[in-house]
Amino acid sequence: MTAPDWLTELRRLVEAATPGPWSHDLDCFDPDLSSPISACVAAAAGGMLFVAETSLTGASSDGWQAARTSQPWWDAAFIAGARDAVPRLLEIIAAADAVAKAGRAYWLAHDDVELAQLDRVGWARHVTDAAAIMSDALKHYEEARK
Repeated sequence: MTAPDWLTELRRLVEAATPGPWSHDLDCFDPDLSSPISACVAAAAGGMLFVAETSLTGASSDGWQAARTSQPWWDAAFIAGARDAVPRLLEIIAAADAVAKAGRAYWLAHDDVELAQLDRVGWARHVTDAAAIMSDALKHYEEARK
């Protein structure tokens, strides 16, 4: 799978998933607390999304403390955190791509001879111009997202 295909698939998964934010916590689904403690992921909109049992029971406070260092706890933390992080990472990647494309367009608009003949002041001016073009591209991208 190519990188663009992978990013498209990630966007599709983000859009199809239950809206965030998601949170994680521990629960024991047995009134007498003899069942295993479970690490859970829940959506703010309501509803349990993921449940993973630990090997610990809720009968003692030690079990609840130990459950907060168990692998299911860390998996639940990752899943809940990824729900908010992945859309942000996709936005950062898109913004970086827009900036890179603007920079490439700028440099392609100037031939090598022209760039080679620039003195330090001229070079600084052109770099500043390129940064302004990239900044404008990023602003346009952010406005288009709204």
